[in-house]
Amino acid sequence: MMHFIKCILFLTLLEIVAKCSPNEQEKKLSARVAGSSTTESNIMINILDQLYAMKSNVQQLENEMKLALTSCERRIQVIENRKETRCVSGTVGHAGFKPTATWPYSQRIAFNPPFDGTPTVTYGLYTLASSDETNLRVATLVSDVSRTGFQITLRTWSGSELFEAAVSWMACGK
Repeated sequence: MMHFIKCILFLTLLEIVAKCSPNEQEKKLSARVAGSSTTESNIMINILDQLYAMKSNVQQLENEMKLALTSCERRIQVIENRKETRCVSGTVGHAGFKPTATWPYSQRIAFNPPFDGTPTVTYGLYTLASSDETNLRVATLVSDVSRTGFQITLRTWSGSELFEAAVSWMACGK
């Protein structure tokens, strides 16, 4: 029976700590302690001091856990965004000696499956063969970029004789 009463006192102290400001806690504790013996009063005061200390530590741990959780949520979002980004790549080229290679050469590239939005397309010339009798002039143009594909064009100008040109490309997006 005595153990049961001590448990009730302890639970009462917990309730006081949880619901009251420190001044109100002291008033309520004084009222409850007034009917108790000195030993019980000292025990209750000691328990209350420990509860104050624990409450502060629990609040600090709760704040630290909230910060850690927020940080983890941000990292998860970054990782999920990376998963959504995809890249596709390929090559486009045209070749032939006089008179078979005609310029400009244009080709439509289709993305299968299409991107959710318009991707970023990067490209670079990787093969080039021309006549040594004329100046070398070549231009690469990427146009009409959409979520389903893009147009790439290779061209020359001012009498340049181009035998072969090829481009590598890569499209990245979500």
